[in-house]
Amino acid sequence: MDNKEILEILDGNDLHKKREIIYYISTNRCKEFMNELVKRIQVETNIQIKEQMLLTIKELYCEEKLELILSLLNSEDVFSRNGAIDIINSHSIENYDLLRQTIKKQNKDVRKFLIDSLDGNLRDEVTEILLERLKNDEDLNVKIRIVEILGENSFETSVNDIEEILMTEKNTMLICAGLEALWKIGESSRYKEILSKHYEDFENPFLVHSLLKYTSILDDYTVFKAIDKVINNFEITLFISEIINALENTTEKIPKEIVEKLKNAEENIGDSIIHYKILKLIYRNECPGVVRKKALKMIKEKEYMIKLAGIELLKDSGNSEDLKALNNLSMEIKREEIQEAIYDAFKSIKGKSV
Repeated sequence: MDNKEILEILDGNDLHKKREIIYYISTNRCKEFMNELVKRIQVETNIQIKEQMLLTIKELYCEEKLELILSLLNSEDVFSRNGAIDIINSHSIENYDLLRQTIKKQNKDVRKFLIDSLDGNLRDEVTEILLERLKNDEDLNVKIRIVEILGENSFETSVNDIEEILMTEKNTMLICAGLEALWKIGESSRYKEILSKHYEDFENPFLVHSLLKYTSILDDYTVFKAIDKVINNFEITLFISEIINALENTTEKIPKEIVEKLKNAEENIGDSIIHYKILKLIYRNECPGVVRKKALKMIKEKEYMIKLAGIELLKDSGNSEDLKALNNLSMEIKREEIQEAIYDAFKSIKGKSV
């Protein structure tokens, strides 16, 4: 069978013959037909044939055909674009000059497709190309995707560049991506400085969500100051989970204004787990005697999470007189979390009386 006949079959409507000829090209490794397959996969309408073509293109791929595969990123056919990304992602790239030039001259959408395709190819040379684009690219989505990839792959060499962006950038989405990337890499010496800088600006709720996520590395005073800004600029229930998580990582006494806001929120939130966490935070500030009285009332409540919060509060505030109440509760409720909390409270209270 000559080349002309093969091309006629590829252009024809007989699906059975197409499948056979593509199989022939694949098994005989006919690399001379790779260009033809790349042309035809973009216009082929049968998905099974497209899949077979893509599989054959993958099998025939070599570094010399990188430019051909890169051309598919310009295709209007989504299947072909995704196929090109998959091929580039699964093969080692050595032609860095071609990669650098291609990524420069493509439009923003193709640049993003190409960057996506490099996620599995992050050698030092490729990372260098990504960092060049991070500094020079004009498209925000391209920059965000680069930062995400660098964070997901924990590239320590990118830390300084991401830090510089976070110290000067105004766009919320890029700031959030940068904070997440540095958190994943875990090697930033300026992370506290960067967080503190952005805590001065709480106009955008997306940024608030991101900032509150990373408070565990900050001192308690900075955390309280940040939360105070949040509750004075937004309805507290919008960020209640993030605020609770941030406060749980502090050890200092929670400021009165924040406690009052938490009390108001606790009355209006139906989520029992949130309710439980707020109760623990509210009474963390009180003297042991006050906490003990409240805890003894809480363990008599019907709601399970309030009982659990009461038991955990008794762990630190209770005394030997409360062991009977805990024992009765242990006989009444057999849920594992309750039993474990009672056991811990028993140990703590008995330890104090020794």
